Parts: sequence; C-alpha cells; structure tokens
Amino acid sequence: MAPKCRYPKDLGLHDFLTFVKDMVAWLVGEVGKPDYRASVVDGFDLKVAALETAVVAYSTLQSHVPELHKILDDKAKLIQKALQSMKTLLPVFFSDPAIVGEFGLAVDIKLDNDDLYVIGMACLTHWGEVSADPAFAEVVSDFAELQTVFDEFVAARGNWLSHDQALDEAQNTILAERATVEEHERNIFNYYRAKHPDVKDEWWTDSPWGRTGESGGGGGDKLPAVTGFHLVFVDPNLTLAWDAVEGADGYELREGNNPLIMARTIYEGPETEFTYDPPGGHLYFRVWAKKGDEMGEPGDAIDIEIEGNPPGQPQNLQVELQPDGSLRITWDAPPEGSPEYCNLYIKDVETGQPVPTKPSEPYYDEMIVYQITISDPIPGRTYFVWVTAFDDGVEGEPAGPVSVDII
Repeated sequence: MAPKCRYPKDLGLHDFLTFVKDMVAWLVGEVGKPDYRASVVDGFDLKVAALETAVVAYSTLQSHVPELHKILDDKAKLIQKALQSMKTLLPVFFSDPAIVGEFGLAVDIKLDNDDLYVIGMACLTHWGEVSADPAFAEVVSDFAELQTVFDEFVAARGNWLSHDQALDEAQNTILAERATVEEHERNIFNYYRAKHPDVKDEWWTDSPWGRTGESGGGGGDKLPAVTGFHLVFVDPNLTLAWDAVEGADGYELREGNNPLIMARTIYEGPETEFTYDPPGGHLYFRVWAKKGDEMGEPGDAIDIEIEGNPPGQPQNLQVELQPDGSLRITWDAPPEGSPEYCNLYIKDVETGQPVPTKPSEPYYDEMIVYQITISDPIPGRTYFVWVTAFDDGVEGEPAGPVSVDII
C-alpha cells in the first residue's frame, strides 16, 4: 500500500505547525539536489517562524486565562456581597421601601459579571445624583466602601475583557500567518509533485507529504480519524455524536468560531456523544480520538449557525421631564435577567402629531446602564422613546413607545 499522503490544510493548528517545521528541516537536506529550486522555497522558513511566533503569543495569552478568571471571580464575589449588604442597609436608614428600587437594587443580585456591573453602575450612578442630600449623610462611608470594591471589580473585568480581545486579535494573526504558510506550502508541493508524479517512489515516501509513523506525516500506530461525526440540534440543546474508534480510550471535542483554531475544549471523556446548550453564532466542531495523552488523526470539522434566543422586553420604561428642563429616561432589565446591553430609540415630532414609527437606528446603542438624561429637549415637541435589550447575538422586541410633551 502506498504511504498516506497528508493534506496539511486539514490539520489542526499544532499538527500543521509540526508538519511545516518538519518540512523546513527536510528542505535543508534537499539543498544542492537537482530537483531543488531555491526560488520555490525561498522565505518559507521565515513564514513558518512567523506562524510559530504567533502560536506562542496566542498560547501565552491562553496561559493567563485561569489567573485572570480567578481574579475576576474573587472580585465579583466581593461586589456581590457589597451590593447585597447595601440592599439590606438602605431600608434600615430610610422608612420608604422604594429606596432600594431607586438605587437599582430591587433585583436578584446574582453572581454574574455582567449583571453585577450593571447593578453596581446603576446604584453608584444614583448615589452620585443624591449624595449631596443631607438625608443621606449617614450612609456616605458605606457608599465610599462600595465604590472602592466596585472600582476593583471594574478593573478586573476590564483586564478580562481586554485579554479576551487580545486573544481574538492573536487568533486573527494566527489565521493570517497560517494562510501565508499554506499558500507557500502548496507552491512547494506542486513543484515537487510535478517532478515526482508517482507517489510510490522513494523520494515521495521520504518527503513530508508521504511519511508515515513520524511527527510530520502521522500514520503508523497513531489512532485514525473519528468517523460518523454528526450533530442534531433540538433547541436549545445541541447533541454531537460520533463512531467509536478501535483502540481509543477517550475523545476530545473542541468548539470554536473558526475551523482552523478551535481552542475551547467542551468535552473530554470516554463517551461518543455530548449534549449541551450552545451559544449563538456560527460554530465549528472537531473531535479527536485519544489513547492516554496521544491524540489521533484530526477528523473533519462540522459547523452550524445557531440563532441566539432573543431577550425579553425591558420593563418599567419611563420618561420624566425634570425641573431643570431635561428628560430622564429609565427602565428595568427584562424579567429573565440582565442582557449584554440595551439600545435606546428616540424620535421627536411636533406636539399633536400621530405616534411615529420606531427609528431604524438607535439614538444610543450598547448602553450598560438603565438610565440616561437628555439635556436640551426642544420645546413644542413630543419625544417618543423605545428601548430594546440585546443578548446572545439577538436584539429583542422593543418596550414602548413612552412619550412626554416638551412645553
């Protein structure tokens, strides 16, 4: 049987890097041979080195994820405790139970980073509006402590989000560098393939494309690729299943937003089926058979486009004309929890005109606080307001319109 010819474009990232590094080493041995043409291979080693540098940078960023996650988790627990304490403290100083709602604390304060950010921001924003009122003098020190804890949480959350963005950028760099290496590798392959069309000859067997039982070519005792890989989506759950591989004692299933870089391992174990509730978006999956720590051949990637579940409508939308002439717009999160952000739509018409349609573009977008002030509304106009929640890649149905006349 002829040696197995490899298709580098189908290799996972680390196997691909191993393959092309082996090719660089192999090309060194080809120098001076009649078939060797420097113009074909010139610069290939530099491109492979650039790819390896990108992989190292990405791996370094990944190595810091557990540390940053723990810091954020610890700070989240502290701000959750501080907000819960403030929620308990306020009714002790003020007889009106509505005081809790005014500070945005009349919600379940869950250990969720986005929820805690929104609740903390709303609470401290309102505190900034009333802190000079003598009625609140007794709680100044308590809010100072809350602000300190919240600032530390915001800093940790900012570091986490920045790191996540850096990971995305590093992934894009890998994709670009890999595409450059793949193109060069194909040129080298086409040149040598034309020189050696018979895949059974000795040269082909010893080349990186024809090796077996070695790091560059795979094969030998390496486990074969998983077959029968398929998925079944029954909203909201996705089931991925595959055929058992003889000799394997486990499997590793990875998920990602690109078929060449799937860094998120979502399952490791002996089963040949896995079910979970996936996020929205275009997702790719690949599964490997394993024997101990050894990974088998990479199987084909499969993908699915999943539309996220739209969030509910924001609640209690209100528009109030303030004594200073400004408009204060407030609302609460949807009943099922805090979304990623909210979009606010505003349209003003001459007072007395029919209700207009909602604008197609938001007046303010990606708002993470549930209130805003419009400083200089125009007299003689009626302002209509809608608000939507955005989560899981989908914008929900708008609440509103709610209106107010500007005299």
